[in-house]
Amino acid sequence: MTTGQVAEHDRGMAWQSVFNVNARFAEMEWTSIQERFAGQTLANQDVIRADVDRTHVHHAVFQNGGRKQELELMLTLYCLHHNVSYKQGMHEVLAPLFLLSPALPLPVIYQLYSHIIQRFLPRMFADELVSLQKSFPLFRQLLQYHEPALSALLDRNFIIPDLYAFPWFLTLFGSTFQDVDVLFKLWDALFENGDIVSVHFFSLAFVLHHRDLIIAADGPTLPETISKLPSPTPAIIDQLVAQALVYRSTTPRSWVKQLELVLVNECEPSTEAELSAISLCMEVDPAEYIVACEWAAKDRDLLLIDKPIRFVLVDCRPIEQFMTGHPLRAVHLDPNLYEQDIEAWNRGASDILSIARSIEAHIVVLSESADDPYLSLTVLHLLESNAACLSKANAGYVGFHEWAFRISDRSVSSATANVDYMAGHDAGGCLVCSPPQESSNFKHKAAQLLASIRANPKVAAFARNAERRRHEYADMWQTIRKNQLHNLQMFSEEFSKKLSTNMQAFWKGVNKNVTTMKNSKQVQAFSAKTAEVSAKTAEMTRRATSWLSNKFKAALTTNPRRHTASSAANAAQDGSSEHQTCVVYAMEAQRDVLLQYSIPKPIREVTVGDVVRSFPNEGVFSFKFKMDSDANDEWVEVYDEEAVVPQVNGVVKCLVVAEGESRSLLSDAYDDEDEVDRTSRSHREQELQVASPPIHLLD
Repeated sequence: MTTGQVAEHDRGMAWQSVFNVNARFAEMEWTSIQERFAGQTLANQDVIRADVDRTHVHHAVFQNGGRKQELELMLTLYCLHHNVSYKQGMHEVLAPLFLLSPALPLPVIYQLYSHIIQRFLPRMFADELVSLQKSFPLFRQLLQYHEPALSALLDRNFIIPDLYAFPWFLTLFGSTFQDVDVLFKLWDALFENGDIVSVHFFSLAFVLHHRDLIIAADGPTLPETISKLPSPTPAIIDQLVAQALVYRSTTPRSWVKQLELVLVNECEPSTEAELSAISLCMEVDPAEYIVACEWAAKDRDLLLIDKPIRFVLVDCRPIEQFMTGHPLRAVHLDPNLYEQDIEAWNRGASDILSIARSIEAHIVVLSESADDPYLSLTVLHLLESNAACLSKANAGYVGFHEWAFRISDRSVSSATANVDYMAGHDAGGCLVCSPPQESSNFKHKAAQLLASIRANPKVAAFARNAERRRHEYADMWQTIRKNQLHNLQMFSEEFSKKLSTNMQAFWKGVNKNVTTMKNSKQVQAFSAKTAEVSAKTAEMTRRATSWLSNKFKAALTTNPRRHTASSAANAAQDGSSEHQTCVVYAMEAQRDVLLQYSIPKPIREVTVGDVVRSFPNEGVFSFKFKMDSDANDEWVEVYDEEAVVPQVNGVVKCLVVAEGESRSLLSDAYDDEDEVDRTSRSHREQELQVASPPIHLLD
């Protein structure tokens, strides 16, 4: 996320550039999608329509019914195109794109919407919202990591992220920030950065910005307060974006990778135990600590822009295990002191916390395994002291051991000396290199140690509290799901009743209007006038057809160059000789009348230019030649005058088209009319122009 400024009139083009949207391709795809899914609807189309009706009702753009229809159409086509069911929240991501100024074309809006969903919400709208559910516990870990006191307050009041962060993650704050200027400034930063986890870190900055307001509302008003935090101003947005960048850079990268995988990959639905479980703290991959140690050893901190986080690793294994090998630069906190001298153990934990705070380092707790009871004790004690940036090593010492030897490229059998990331390593005494042989005595001691840990009052209290919270969270989750289903059912029933009532009233009004129109004198008069005009039109068409037929017959008898079709054909057969070529032609307007003329050349020497130059009529003509005697209606226009003219059975056959021929015929016809017919025709045309559109006889 960056805090760069984007001018309002350039925002649409800037977003198209970020998502590589091509307007021409967008137009083609939008047309294809509309044609493919034309007329199709979704099973929950009524829900889409209801969401659209209450979207940004205060904005002038959506007070226009046409824009609402376009919004509903785009949501429907997106779901059909991507084969997903509509989820409430989709409209909150799409609607702001209609509010950009200047307005964008619909195909570009569709492309932008598709890219936003695919890049920032790829799994959010999948069935059962599995990705969204799994991101809530991770956000709680993120809040605890950076602000443990506020996280503890919310835990005590059973305020889980599901109750307040649901619309933030699902709509990218589209349903939270009603001021589009504020929303667009946030989206500018999100889109330019392109990081799918950016919205979670902005949510963290947003919550911590209102930290004092949340703490002051501790009590019954806390759930409503945190779910309705006031929207920031455009100036505050820049501060929150900058703070989100800081939180992003100071969060372990291995944990961020875990969040990315949840948001991008398809996940299995969470079980009831997973939904209600409380994670002790954030987990960090051992490799991240090893990389941080490597950069610290080479003194490269000042050369890095995105430098690794500085860690203080607390090894809480027994002293005998610590001496057989431990991570480089690890600080030891002996768990035996917890049984022997609790005050000394508390002082050791407090000293470690003071050191970490003084050098601004993050704390990673390491034990034999991730479920070691001593690890839980250490983490709980540090959390009670409000230790920020606290995490535990994933897979414990065993995982760190595997990573250390994998990176150093040394085999376990040759690990008698120190490796680059291990200190005091002894392969003979290391429990990973030389696992102890299980014996009855070892099992007895392990059972005694576990019993003593469980008997500790703090451990027992923590176990009881964790079990109580698990049941309370499970009950709360079930209640939330039941309320959601009940509200959805109530809304569906109410909406169906209103829709049925409105449709009945609508059709009643339609039937009434139809009845009124049928009885209207104006409608009856219009029908009579239409019938009269139709009759006049038919009479004019009949007379025009009869006149043209008589005119053409008269032309045939007065033109000495015209012959019948049979005489022209016979002449063609007799006219072609060794030194003469017969050309049989017909005019386009009179294809049934065949004419002929001859060219004093053998047919094998006659070119297209000879045919054109020897044509007996004056004017501008175009010629089409017959190529095949079997294809009666296939004529080809040859543009090369030097080309040999096509012939069929020793005869050149062509179709001649005269420019302006149709217009001349009609003009001659009108000139030959007598004055009475011309006056009558003019009067009929005036009547026809008043009553109906003009009719072109030649069409």
